[in-house]
Amino acid sequence: MTGRHGPVPLNEIRFVFGRAGFGAGLPWGLAEDFAEACIRLTRAGIDPGPAAAAALVALDEGSCGRGVDLEETSEAVTLRAEGVLSALHAGPAAGDWLACNRDGPKALRLAAVDCPLLILGSLAGPAHPPGRWAISWRALSGGAGDSAIIGAEGALHLGPEAAARLAAAGPANIDIAPADQEPETAVMAPPDVFESGVWIDAGSWTAIMAFFGCSLVPSTEADRLAGAGAGLVDTD
Repeated sequence: MTGRHGPVPLNEIRFVFGRAGFGAGLPWGLAEDFAEACIRLTRAGIDPGPAAAAALVALDEGSCGRGVDLEETSEAVTLRAEGVLSALHAGPAAGDWLACNRDGPKALRLAAVDCPLLILGSLAGPAHPPGRWAISWRALSGGAGDSAIIGAEGALHLGPEAAARLAAAGPANIDIAPADQEPETAVMAPPDVFESGVWIDAGSWTAIMAFFGCSLVPSTEADRLAGAGAGLVDTD
């Protein structure tokens, strides 16, 4: 499938993406974090669909969220898994670590993250770790890296071209360190996104909806007779 689906309101992204994360096996709290990260990308003018779908597929196919270790050196603390690190677990973990260690001199490194764009969504927004953060990354496949800034107010400073490269960069190593200066004005989504919604890559939307379907409980005749749903007699 090609083209775009939408426009999808932000509340629908919160509802569908959260349940898709749950359908992919995330605990409910992390599924909610995943949906919020996607909304923050949307507010920065970025289609969250391709990265979200890729992260769900990667988690379903074995990206790690458990058995993760912190390795400490004189320069950085590295969050590393035995295999590829799931962004759906690493994003909230990175936010918690930065909030607790914001005055420390060390950078935080996330090793081999499957969908690095979602890390930026996790760290941006009103609940971002206090301070300004410089984020840089390099794909394990090689090539040039990119960087972004999260400002003191939580705004994500990332150009559309860098966002497109980052969406396709996984797995990638990510370094997060305090930023010295406030960046220039952040790119924001057009006002109509907040009013009517965002257009999402259609193939990605189809993949996300498949995981959404996994969160639903199949209905049975016994369930309906007991009052589930609105059948011949609505007993809800």
